[in-house]
Amino acid sequence: VWGQNIKVMEISSPEDINKCHIAYLPKSGKKSILDNIDIGSLSNTLLVTEADMMNKGAAISFVYEQSKMKFKISKEKIEQAGMKVSSSLMSIGISV
Repeated sequence: VWGQNIKVMEISSPEDINKCHIAYLPKSGKKSILDNIDIGSLSNTLLVTEADMMNKGAAISFVYEQSKMKFKISKEKIEQAGMKVSSSLMSIGISV
């Protein structure tokens, strides 16, 4: 993508998350891994979840509202991960 290589890997432990720039945790496996993550130890890793897990450290969470898929986004958590977020992305998400 845009001249960069992408490596997809399965996250099986909290330690695997530190190896990623973006970590997507689906609903099926998020609970046990997110319960064991030390959010303060993450650097430059964007956590994205399939369910509303903003209180567990996710920066972006996909949610259903009124039968429509939307996403919640936290500018603060993205910046804490050492990343920037565009105002365009913030404008289409639900800011928390």
